[in-house]
Amino acid sequence: RANAGNSEIEDWARGAACSPACLDPGPSGFALGLPRVSGGIQAIGLADPTSHADRVGYPQENGAYEGRTEDRRWGSAMAVAPPVKLYAPAKLNLFLHVVGRRADGYHELESVFRSISLCDVITLEQSSHGREISLMAPSELGDPSDNLMFKAAQRLQDTSSSAPGANILLEKNIPVGAGLGGGSSDAAATLIGLNALWSLNYDLNDLKALGAEIGADVPFFVEGHDAWVAGIGEVLEPIKLPEAWYFVVFPNVLVPTAQIFSDPHLTRDTQRSKIARFLQSPAGPGWKNDLERAVLASFPEVGKLKNWLSRRGAAKMSGSGSACFIEVKSREAAEALAESLPETWQGFAVSAGAVEPLQAQVRRLLAE
Repeated sequence: RANAGNSEIEDWARGAACSPACLDPGPSGFALGLPRVSGGIQAIGLADPTSHADRVGYPQENGAYEGRTEDRRWGSAMAVAPPVKLYAPAKLNLFLHVVGRRADGYHELESVFRSISLCDVITLEQSSHGREISLMAPSELGDPSDNLMFKAAQRLQDTSSSAPGANILLEKNIPVGAGLGGGSSDAAATLIGLNALWSLNYDLNDLKALGAEIGADVPFFVEGHDAWVAGIGEVLEPIKLPEAWYFVVFPNVLVPTAQIFSDPHLTRDTQRSKIARFLQSPAGPGWKNDLERAVLASFPEVGKLKNWLSRRGAAKMSGSGSACFIEVKSREAAEALAESLPETWQGFAVSAGAVEPLQAQVRRLLAE
């Protein structure tokens, strides 16, 4: 059964929190950002989440929780294993080419996915109510039974008759409908975290296969490294890219991915390329996002954002939008850009190139 949350869970979350939902980065912290204010920096990131390993956030204001008040799960004395807390990173598409369409309707893509230091926080605890799965997430995400995290937990549980239930707490920091992969990353964190919590001992390939059943981008987040991505998202070839800073802006527009892939403006015949060609000239003009034309035709605010960023750098849209980004020289450069950011948009200064993969986080936690 899916449950969005309850008052006892909220009390547990408040008591466990060391700071509000958006955290200010420490000198080596995997930062979740500064307090949520329009037109300002929301996430300034480095690579390593260890400095916040004892923290869990609690979404406030428009991130209110809803659910059954009689449910009593979190922090129960009957819990049989310590909670697992993971930082699920967002991603950027450094380019995205649509190279064909299969007979089953799925689109074949080529892209480079890059993990960034903007992350959601997922805390998983073994349930004291048998095999019941309970998800506590911001109410703005809708029915928790439709959430990819809940589907991931169910799918993993279905693989083993001995798998118990779980309580899942989501602190949402990655914007929804932005093309940053937050839902897929959360699902990957659920698979990896519950695999450890339930001692199922599935290997990376097993979890990637399960992830592919849930969403095309989930295997990338299970793998956890910057990658050349092909096929419908299932073909992953890790690549090494230099560390970098990006200024990412979300225009507060939610873009439905399915709408964009069915748009008549979408071209599906970009010539296939090679990893070596990208690595020789990653900033070249040929590395574009084929979804941009369709998005800009239906969502003019995204066009305004891209034009604004283009006056400050080589702007690109991530995924199916609506977030756009530019590479910058430093965190300070991103902060300077945020000073002139329109009030209705949200800015994120993020780092890439040393983000700790979810699997590595679990190995570190098990070694502690």
